[in-house]
Amino acid sequence: MASTYTTRLDTSRKEIRLFELLPANSLEEPIRCRLYKTRLSIETDYTALSYVCGDPTATSPITVNGLPFQATHNLCAALRRIQSKSSLPTTLWVDAICIKQSDNDEKSS
Repeated sequence: MASTYTTRLDTSRKEIRLFELLPANSLEEPIRCRLYKTRLSIETDYTALSYVCGDPTATSPITVNGLPFQATHNLCAALRRIQSKSSLPTTLWVDAICIKQSDNDEKSS
């Protein structure tokens, strides 16, 4: 199965991942987003999303770079709320998505 995280972050270049939440025409439409790398030295407007994770086993599918990704219900609710307030893509930093959670080195850097 293809991975959402196709390449590692280059810590020597101070890279991070950002998450572009794409607009939805309706609440029934799946949550779609684009994940991409950038350097901290490049000025980019984004919002860090803070939310209560909730039950980590209670998830819903979203689409990240065209691939399925399981996000907690609370994260999905937060993303839906953001989507409902804008008809434009919204750039976010979301720890559960922007950090590869299965990579301990990445989580600790």
